[in-house]
Amino acid sequence: MKRLQSLIEIGMLVFRGFERKHLTLVAAGLSYYFLMALFPAVILLTGIMAYLPLENSVQRATSFLAHVMPQQGLSLIEPTMTTIASHRTGLLSLGIAATLWVTSKGAEGIIAGLDIVYEVEAPRSLWINRILAFGLTLAVGTLLLLAMILALAGPALGSVLTRVTPVQSLWVRVWPYIQWLLAATSTFCAIELLYLFAPNVPRAKRLTIPGALIAASS
Repeated sequence: MKRLQSLIEIGMLVFRGFERKHLTLVAAGLSYYFLMALFPAVILLTGIMAYLPLENSVQRATSFLAHVMPQQGLSLIEPTMTTIASHRTGLLSLGIAATLWVTSKGAEGIIAGLDIVYEVEAPRSLWINRILAFGLTLAVGTLLLLAMILALAGPALGSVLTRVTPVQSLWVRVWPYIQWLLAATSTFCAIELLYLFAPNVPRAKRLTIPGALIAASS
């Protein structure tokens, strides 16, 4: 009975904190920023996939996106990716610059949102937040890009490793597990970086690993 009462009290505290800190508005703001970053990210993804040693790279990228976004949104993005793929010259650098700029604005939103969650009374100065947002964008983007490449190009990398390693049958059996373990680890590290460095709160006062594990697994 006491355990049930404790669970109810925790649930009420979470609900009150959710309403008091206006987390729905924070989530709406982050959604706006990352929606703005979607099309530069599609340009970047298409530019990268065009240079990977894969057949039907755009179709592979589309299949990957189908697992992480609704079909309605994918139907809007797929024609764009096909058009971009046929005019890829210079798009990689353009995609990198545009994605970094717009996504760094989203990273600033994450910093502000986590400051609200932790009830930070003295946020960092504007220019420090801007530098931190850009650094987090680079680090988190690199880790998530690595996870995406492992997910998309895992079979091709596995075949390369099979040719260059002496124990080929072992790699055939073990590589799929290593591939997804590395992709999951990269995703976890990306989220953990945000939890560690985004809020202006001493790291010793926070427990971030459980939240990063839940976010990465979802």
